[in-house]
Amino acid sequence: IHNVGTHLCYSSDLIAVSYPTMAESWGGGYSQSRPELRHVPGTISSPIVQMLFDLGKTSVTIKTLTFAQLKQPEHLSVNPHDSSPAFSDREALKTWESAAILTHLLETYDDTHQLHPPPLSALRPKFLFLQASQQKSRR
Repeated sequence: IHNVGTHLCYSSDLIAVSYPTMAESWGGGYSQSRPELRHVPGTISSPIVQMLFDLGKTSVTIKTLTFAQLKQPEHLSVNPHDSSPAFSDREALKTWESAAILTHLLETYDDTHQLHPPPLSALRPKFLFLQASQQKSRR
């Protein structure tokens, strides 16, 4: 038996189960070579775009959308809530929560900790709470 349910494959002595990839779970056919941020200017995604510019990161594709484009199937395949932002990092990560996107990008691309405290810093919990609540720090 091949390709049944969760791709059960029977052989004479071995039963192998392979689970669908994330791309298959999302509907299949989704392939991307670079991380992509989809955003509408003037929305909560704007600080994420600014952070990428501040870090000088050109390895993330920034796709600027209109509000009408948020309702299109191409965008809904990344963000089913038809909102901005939406982020996908190849097939490994797909999220539309701005705090999660910002944290992921900082931890991935800000290896010199220009814009966020290092993991063992005493300021790290404060940063994460402020960043998640979208408040400004008053240092």
